[in-house]
Amino acid sequence: MSGQWWLLMNKGVCRGQYQTSSSASTPSDQGFNPEGFDEHPLPRKIDLAVETFNIETGEVEARLDEVDAQLIALVKQDASALKMKIYTPLPGKEAEYEAKKREVIDFRAVGDEQDYEALDAENKDRRFVYAIADAAAYGDSVADAIERFEGGIASTEGRVASLAATEHATCSQIKAAGTAEAKQAIYEGIQWPI
Repeated sequence: MSGQWWLLMNKGVCRGQYQTSSSASTPSDQGFNPEGFDEHPLPRKIDLAVETFNIETGEVEARLDEVDAQLIALVKQDASALKMKIYTPLPGKEAEYEAKKREVIDFRAVGDEQDYEALDAENKDRRFVYAIADAAAYGDSVADAIERFEGGIASTEGRVASLAATEHATCSQIKAAGTAEAKQAIYEGIQWPI
């Protein structure tokens, strides 16, 4: 529909937007405007979630706090989705990752492979369940399994840390930008380290 957008206000509160047809000059002319509403012509339809109309200047102005909130939510959603691509989102996998990480820490606390071999069988079986199973599957040692775990952990955590750093830096840049357009450009220009 072509025509003019109007903002309908009652006691300073926006109650709605209305577009008149090209044949009518105001919402009242079309019989739309209820009693007590002021009519203000708009340069275009506005998104009331992130914009406001300044009656004194006749300009549409961005509600920067709302723009921030929406864009930051999108950044966090995007970052979360990318992080989930790194982790295997299956039930029990998180517990497995944590157990392997704990075994790496325990193995390094023990010392080296000789110190590990000096542990009694019960202690080994209880503390290094995944490493023992992994070593058996690969046909090598628990120390080799720990190295594999450590490499996987470092790779995963490094990638997740890079995503988190990009997420936090982008959110800070969005908050610091002075216009809705600049904030949107920052969001659209994110270079995710994937």
